[in-house]
Amino acid sequence: QIAPGTLRSEEMDYALDYIRCAAFIFFLSFKPSEPHLSAYLSEVKHLTKHQRDDEVYVVFTYGSLVVVFLLAVSKVTSLMGSRKPGF
Repeated sequence: QIAPGTLRSEEMDYALDYIRCAAFIFFLSFKPSEPHLSAYLSEVKHLTKHQRDDEVYVVFTYGSLVVVFLLAVSKVTSLMGSRKPGF
């Protein structure tokens, strides 16, 4: 019998996988996705540093947060068990 409030081994594995994925996305947002992306955006696309930092990279960062949120929702639904909608 498992005491209430304790995590089983399988649940602990899921939680650890979620933390690893969230940390990876968090640290990934500190650098451009491509090493020469900043040069390309400024030289070829003629974007200013302000446009790059405030318009382009922000979309990537907030997009990553959406992925983390979706992972959290899928984790909660997997812990609760899949239920069929009531309609």
